[in-house]
Amino acid sequence: MRLIRVDPPRRVYRWYVVAVQATLFEPWAVVCGWGSLRTRYERWRIIPCGSRGEAEERMATIVAQKRRRGYREG
Repeated sequence: MRLIRVDPPRRVYRWYVVAVQATLFEPWAVVCGWGSLRTRYERWRIIPCGSRGEAEERMATIVAQKRRRGYREG
């Protein structure tokens, strides 16, 4: 899922990507990426999870937090 937050008066131009994936070292993981829409800056992190259900719950929690902070689908 791709989320975007744009707030020109505050100079905020950000993106956030979150997905559930199977990995080589853990059964499932939540993969998160974020960065700037105006520069090449980006960061990524992997959150290991024990099951697909746990990973989907974690992803839903992250998406809800981002939406509360002003991110929208994009």
